[in-house]
Amino acid sequence: MVCLSISGCAGFPHNLPPQAKELAASLAYVAGDKPLEPGSGIVSVGNYYFPDGYPRIVHLAPGEREVGFYCPGQIYVDGPPTITYDFVGGQSYELFCRKGQGHIRVAQPVAAANHPS
Repeated sequence: MVCLSISGCAGFPHNLPPQAKELAASLAYVAGDKPLEPGSGIVSVGNYYFPDGYPRIVHLAPGEREVGFYCPGQIYVDGPPTITYDFVGGQSYELFCRKGQGHIRVAQPVAAANHPS
């Protein structure tokens, strides 16, 4: 079962409660070797296609998922390319494009600002 916070799915609310987000994996579409542009982003997860554009972040149930995407500056004739990845709940991931190919990596935590005392 794929559950997406911005779209919902059978038996899963449209807006995930905080405890469900902690159990879900998050996938953010980020800039790769080209800047983000309209018409690029996450297109689908599994058999679910986003009806209202391409989100920049989705939350999904842990496990192996196939993600469809559009890279900036690329033209696709046979539909979006896909990438399969085994997501771990509570972990944040990034989908990025390099040379027209999609890649997924574990998101690095933002370093705490170093404030002098």
